Amino acid sequence: MDFLKEKLGIEIQFGKYAFMVYNVCVKTTIFKKLGFIEAGVEVVPVKEFANEMSTGVSYFELFAWDLT
Repeated sequence: MDFLKEKLGIEIQFGKYAFMVYNVCVKTTIFKKLGFIEAGVEVVPVKEFANEMSTGVSYFELFAWDLT
């Protein structure tokens, strides 16, 4: 977790897609089970911004599609 405040975890991710999946599916779950957080927020770029970055950067629309 990059930030913790009042049981809210915030993770900032401008890296590869695999790191975003790990943050949401593993790291957030671990912090929740340990009682450090009640909810988590993952901050990632939108596709238009990710296109301006290096290849393989995670973005919101891709992960939203994967969740559905």
